[in-house]
Amino acid sequence: MSDLVSSLNAQFRIMETQLVKMIAYASQQKNAKSIGAFMTLALRTQSACRNTAQTICDLRNPRTANFIRTGVANIAGKHQQVNNYGANASARREKAILSNEVEEVHHAN
Repeated sequence: MSDLVSSLNAQFRIMETQLVKMIAYASQQKNAKSIGAFMTLALRTQSACRNTAQTICDLRNPRTANFIRTGVANIAGKHQQVNNYGANASARREKAILSNEVEEVHHAN
């Protein structure tokens, strides 16, 4: 692991040096097209430097994975209908209706 980190450190230093050289070359140019070409290379080198630095940081300080469990996974990404009744839905509804009717009869007395 330390060999990989030291190799990435060396790569970072080389790219950092190239970045400074590209900016210096761009500042010496008179032609706008040449300035643009050197600055494009400098920005690409800067991006590669940032990626290398991020990789070094991730290797030295690994991130911990956080898993957050929610109740139900919404795969469709939109509203979903949830039926909690199952196979005996009609039997449960009938039982609920009968219990309401029985309660009404008891209140009538």
